Amino acid sequence: MSAAKVHEISTEDKLDQFAKEYGEIKIFRTRHGVCAFRSPNFAEYQRFTDKITADKGSKFGAMRELALGCRLVPERDDLIMIFDKIPGLILQIATSIQELAGTDIEAEVKKG
Repeated sequence: MSAAKVHEISTEDKLDQFAKEYGEIKIFRTRHGVCAFRSPNFAEYQRFTDKITADKGSKFGAMRELALGCRLVPERDDLIMIFDKIPGLILQIATSIQELAGTDIEAEVKKG
């Protein structure tokens, strides 16, 4: 076995490392490979929300940019290729990334 193979880390090991680093990640197992994403930071999420609320521009393009920016695996070019083959995945990923950013947190209503 070559030295490169000895140090090669499996995708599952990478996912475990990312989960430890980011606390929570979203993983999609597609017919074209595994894709994983982290939560956006404040600036990334602000750019995303600014783009989707702007009158001009592509909301779908903003979702794609958010996914590419929060990508953990696969490599960027590989993810773009997956998006070309499964474009509907972009919406699913963007929704999941927004959940990581806190959009799924429920509020408590208290009346006095």
